[in-house]
Amino acid sequence: MNFVYRLSYQGKISGEMPFYLLPYLYNTAPHLTTDGVGGSKTVRGVRRNRIVGDGFAFGNVELRGKVLRTTVFNQNVYIALSAFADAGMVTQKYKFDTSGIPEPLPGTPGSEYGDRPSVFDLEAKEIPHLGFGGGVHLAINQNFIIAVDYGFAAKKEDGDSGLYINLNFLF
Repeated sequence: MNFVYRLSYQGKISGEMPFYLLPYLYNTAPHLTTDGVGGSKTVRGVRRNRIVGDGFAFGNVELRGKVLRTTVFNQNVYIALSAFADAGMVTQKYKFDTSGIPEPLPGTPGSEYGDRPSVFDLEAKEIPHLGFGGGVHLAINQNFIIAVDYGFAAKKEDGDSGLYINLNFLF
């Protein structure tokens, strides 16, 4: 059994960040940028780009174990199972221009929009977005790995679930 984890933080030091760069996760070579937090490469089970802000953090915890080792056509093969829990949250909110948002906000009782639930909650407190699930990994000669992970979002607002088929372990 192996216990593996990954922690990541990205924050704005100073200046203004254009809104269209918010979803990008900056990394080292060969993948210099990744498209957003959530999805197959960061927080499995949570929809991609669900966690967007000037600064954010995410982490992964995974328990892996090899259940079958054998040789097929002179190739070393093993199958591993894994269970994971992923989390991410915004640590620095993006300050955007709210002058175009009508007063009162949609969903405010007695407004022209009726009593529908509010679409905007500008003062919402950020809490971690959680995903969890399991995976099956087929390895051929210890360096070619086909990974199949299935993740669930802990809250309905973050998505339902996702099936992720990739090469190699996530980290």
